[in-house]
This record gives sequence, structure tokens and C-alpha cells, in this order.
Amino acid sequence: MSDLWRGRPRAIPPDPDYPLLEQIIEGYLHQDMDLLHSTMSDAIAEWSSRAEPGERARVIVEIDRFLVNEASDADAAFVKRWGMDVNPPDLGCSSTGFLHMVRAIAVDPAVASRFRECW
Repeated sequence: MSDLWRGRPRAIPPDPDYPLLEQIIEGYLHQDMDLLHSTMSDAIAEWSSRAEPGERARVIVEIDRFLVNEASDADAAFVKRWGMDVNPPDLGCSSTGFLHMVRAIAVDPAVASRFRECW
């Protein structure tokens, strides 16, 4: 896995189930994100443009697996894992919508502009 954590030390090991998704959320959507990017979608596009093709493919698999595994209440599962960093329901969107945005940008960073109004 490439080092896309911006050199930030990690106090805890990465999530074993969703390590790349966690890398995006904690490494790019942190509290100082607005100093580096105007929107979440721009921050995710940076991750996607820096990631290797295999990493982008693996994060898509992680997102799809999360959506299947947590289909009964994706919002609660998402907030439990990453709510301290990103809480889509507090932003007026579902966690599923947020993950579909991350998935689309992982496929093609250029589509980030489609999401700028929401994220």
C-alpha cells in the first residue's frame, strides 16, 4: 500500500476490513481538510489521482463490500466507524450517497466536479 497518509503518524492500526476507505476518510477528510481543499470531493480526487490503479480498484471493492455488509443500516455503521471524521447524515446526505461519490471519484478523479455542490 502506498503511503498516502501525508506522513501523519497513526495511533491505531488501520481498519482491517476497509483499510483504503479508512485511509481516504482519516488521511484526507480530517479537520484541516478545508486548508488544503475547497470540498470533500476535491480531497477525494487528490487521493484518487495519487493512488495506484490497484488501490483505486481495491477501494471500490471495499465500498461495495461495506454497502452489502451494512445494508440494513449503512448510516449507523458508517457513523460508528468514521463519524468523528465524516458524518454524512449530519451533512444532509446518506452514508450510501457519500460512498457512491467516493466510488465514482475512485473510478475517475475528474468527476469530482459533479459533487462539489454537495460535498
